[in-house]
Amino acid sequence: MRVLREQGFVTLEPSPTDGREKIVILTRIATTYLDAQRKARSTIDGRLKAEVGEEAFEALYDLLVRLGGHDTARLRTYLQTRTARNLE
Repeated sequence: MRVLREQGFVTLEPSPTDGREKIVILTRIATTYLDAQRKARSTIDGRLKAEVGEEAFEALYDLLVRLGGHDTARLRTYLQTRTARNLE
C-alpha cells in the first residue's frame, strides 16, 4: 500500500466508524491508468481474435490460465506487463 501511495495511485482517509481503519481512495492517476489498461487489453484482445478467431483465442486464454495454475496473479502480471509496453 505504501508504494501505491508514494506513486500517487491511492490516498488513505480515516474511517468514520473505526479509528483503526483507513478507507482507500483511488486517485485520478489510478483511474486514468486503469482506463488505459482496459482499453489496451480490449485492443489487444480484438487484434488476437481477428488474427486467430474467437475459438482459438478462447483456447489460448484457457491455456495461459492453465499454465499459470491457480496462481492467476502470475498470468495477470504477465498480461499487465505486456499491456504497459503497448501503452508506451
